[in-house]
Amino acid sequence: MALWNKITYSQRLFFWLLGYSILLVSCFISFQYYREKKFKADELNAQLQLINLHILEDLADGTDALQISKSQLHPFDELRISVIDNAGHVVYDNTLDTIPDASHLSREEIVQAFKSGSGYTVRRHSESTGETYFYSATLGKDRYVVRSAVPYTVSLTELLRADFNFLWIMGGATLIMCILGYFATHRLGLHILRLNRFAESAERGERIYDTEPFPQDELGSISNHIVRLYANLQQAYADRDYEHHAALHEQREKERIKKTTHQQHQPRTKNTCCLHPSMYRNTIGTQKSHRRET
Repeated sequence: MALWNKITYSQRLFFWLLGYSILLVSCFISFQYYREKKFKADELNAQLQLINLHILEDLADGTDALQISKSQLHPFDELRISVIDNAGHVVYDNTLDTIPDASHLSREEIVQAFKSGSGYTVRRHSESTGETYFYSATLGKDRYVVRSAVPYTVSLTELLRADFNFLWIMGGATLIMCILGYFATHRLGLHILRLNRFAESAERGERIYDTEPFPQDELGSISNHIVRLYANLQQAYADRDYEHHAALHEQREKERIKKTTHQQHQPRTKNTCCLHPSMYRNTIGTQKSHRRET
């Protein structure tokens, strides 16, 4: 968790986007793989259903099951054919010398055949032969079920194997998504880094200049407006402080000049008021003599 918090937000966002892309592609690959496997199974089942229908037609015409020529019906080796009555008992099996007494009504392909007319099981181990088969069953009009089965051999495994060529396409699409996601998150990281530097500079009280451009997109335009508004506001505060300082300096200068002028007049008044009484009397007498002569 501590390591996760150390990486940048854009990197965390890229990893989230990468994980989401991988999850999305993985789900699509799983779905496509399932569809591919089902398509292969449906294709094989369609071929076996044709064989079952042909056998049902021969049985309806009165042909004995023992006389059915398998070589004319299918391209598969070791094809197993069984005929099952409506009670679930096997009445014919071309691979067994002894017919089992166990009921087959619980088999998945038999249940589907009695329910919807046909059904198949992709893989099940046979207790009678000891091999694993792909089963396909078809219900006839007389309520008999013809079931054909192909043993799992190398050729059948290759036939049912899903085509993985689409993985290259999905891998290329995933790579393109990751590259586009990287550039998108990297571009967003440039916005965040620029805004982070702007916030740190504003917190330290540094002067903000609108000189570092943001990426050219909607978010970059909004970020540019924010930085420009803050720079203009900071400039307005600086101009206001300058004008206030200039006015304050002018006021102080006026007060200093007024104080200096007042101090220049103040000594004369003090000298007049501080004359000795005898000097004051002589001055008055001199003034009176001048008045008599006049």
